[in-house]
Amino acid sequence: MRHARVLFRDRPVRSELLSLPVPDVSRTVRIAVHRNHSFELLESVINVYLALSDMRADFWYSGYDDSLSFADSFPQDVAVHILWFDAARHHDQAGAAAWLCARTAALRALTQAKILVAGLGLGAHTPPALPDVMFLDMEATLSSLGEEALDIRLAPWSGTRLSHAACLAVARELGTHALPSLLCPLLKAIVLDCDNTLYAGVLGEDGVAGCQPYKELQTWLHDMAGKGFLLALASKNEERDVRELFLQREDFPLRWEDFAAYGINWRSKAENMANIARTLHIGTDAMLFVDDNPGELAHVQAALPDVQLLEATSPEDTLAGLRHYPRLVKTTVAVEDTLRSTDLRANASRDALRQSLSPEEYLRSLHIRLTFLLNPLEKAQRCQQLCNKTNQFIFSYLRPTEMDVARYLEDDDCCVVAVGLQDRLSDSGIIAVLLARNIGNMLAIDEFVMSCRALGRGVENFIIGGAVRLALRTLSVPSAQVQYKVGPRNTPALEWLRTVLGVDSLDTHGGCVVLPDDLTNIESMTGYDCIDVEERTEENMAESSMPGKYLA
Repeated sequence: MRHARVLFRDRPVRSELLSLPVPDVSRTVRIAVHRNHSFELLESVINVYLALSDMRADFWYSGYDDSLSFADSFPQDVAVHILWFDAARHHDQAGAAAWLCARTAALRALTQAKILVAGLGLGAHTPPALPDVMFLDMEATLSSLGEEALDIRLAPWSGTRLSHAACLAVARELGTHALPSLLCPLLKAIVLDCDNTLYAGVLGEDGVAGCQPYKELQTWLHDMAGKGFLLALASKNEERDVRELFLQREDFPLRWEDFAAYGINWRSKAENMANIARTLHIGTDAMLFVDDNPGELAHVQAALPDVQLLEATSPEDTLAGLRHYPRLVKTTVAVEDTLRSTDLRANASRDALRQSLSPEEYLRSLHIRLTFLLNPLEKAQRCQQLCNKTNQFIFSYLRPTEMDVARYLEDDDCCVVAVGLQDRLSDSGIIAVLLARNIGNMLAIDEFVMSCRALGRGVENFIIGGAVRLALRTLSVPSAQVQYKVGPRNTPALEWLRTVLGVDSLDTHGGCVVLPDDLTNIESMTGYDCIDVEERTEENMAESSMPGKYLA
């Protein structure tokens, strides 16, 4: 990425930020700011950072309102509401945090849009768990500035207690972390060069003993792998040499097994990036490539223009760039996030088994267990996450919010079925979700998604059939229909639908089709006796509230 040092330096400089060329972006989002102190000093630089996520913001402002009454009529096309509140202006500063939480709940009842709460001077407090609401930890954002975070002297003229440096720091946090987290899909993989990127030295010249690790950078990457981000290597080296480096050097925080895929050879980095994307079953637009060679970055950009790029100019700059890079902040970490890398590595073993065994022998060798969960409140956030990140096996691209999923869980005429998958090689966690309604004595499947990690094991029919059967029984309806759209990547889902329906083609724009009744008779499917199937309903699942979102 060009201009990384300007964007990600410890103390951003407004004049440098505003002097950067303005890139073309593909979308504009409307953001409403409900405030009791000035936000304008942030607005001027937020779009510089939002451009990294291919968007810009058009801001709407309420009047200054210490009561946050929401009396001003805000536009209907708002994508995010920001509650911009300074507790020092509240009559009861000790109770300001609880009061702000109550006002957040009041706004939640007025809008379907995402909400970002940024409260200054609240101290330590525990925000409530509300769907599609993020609380920005202002104390953490301003902590590095110390006493320089506030400037009371200029407050009468600036309209805020925040200092000039604090406004820039919060603007960067909003533009790189908070707003992209609410509005954009997460990146899924960080692909890294080796020489002079992860360590100082050239492996082919300096040998295993001569390469010195960038420990702080590697430790941060190791932590990101623990949060569910996939790590991969794309390096012009001999793979056996790189493997020996990570196996022998115990002072390297990163280990060989931390990487989910490898492109270590003498082919082009662009070719390796494409192969890594296929191995990980993700799009190249979900990848960030980090390399110290500008020429390699330029080649990848020319061949794969949707790959995100970061130049590794120094370990310190690389780490700063990664820490602030958009779409790399998870507000929560699900169990499935921690399982993903291990599950993907196990796919190589599954592929080897599939090539050497018959389909039934293959299923029997895996010892597959499917768990169907009906209306799992404790998995609500995972269901929403899966529906918004799956691109290949997805029917309708519904892309529900947390509030949407909550309505399916709460409405007696709706249901959610989540499916867990496990075999002897790995636990995949929740890999499929069905959202359905009872409409006119028919099960209307508004969405069904399945993680690409579950594809290829020969259990797609069991997963879909079992989920549909549980939904039919729950809503007491005899048959099911499914909505579908033809999207850029959902060929696997559409191909499955064609096969089940016995048709050569579907409507090119999408539509609605009735599923065959025998789909739910999974006991009759070949290989059923090889699979352990369990259903868990409301009666045998512990109730739990939907988790909230927090941003540190």
